Amino acid sequence: MAHPLTLTGRSAGPAIPDNATTAAFDPRTRQEALFALVVELTRAYARRNLTLVLIEDAHWMDEASQRLVLR
Repeated sequence: MAHPLTLTGRSAGPAIPDNATTAAFDPRTRQEALFALVVELTRAYARRNLTLVLIEDAHWMDEASQRLVLR
């Protein structure tokens, strides 16, 4: 069963409540929406600030983390 919280779930800080659109997301769509949010927030931050993203121990990444990093 999916966690009742929405895109950010339990581990990513405060939850964003589901709305009519996100309530219908299947797990894959929810993950893609979360990835798009993380990428956009990172890009917005990097446009205003000198930013270095360091991926440590990349060889231990799971498949979902690899897809996020490669976006």
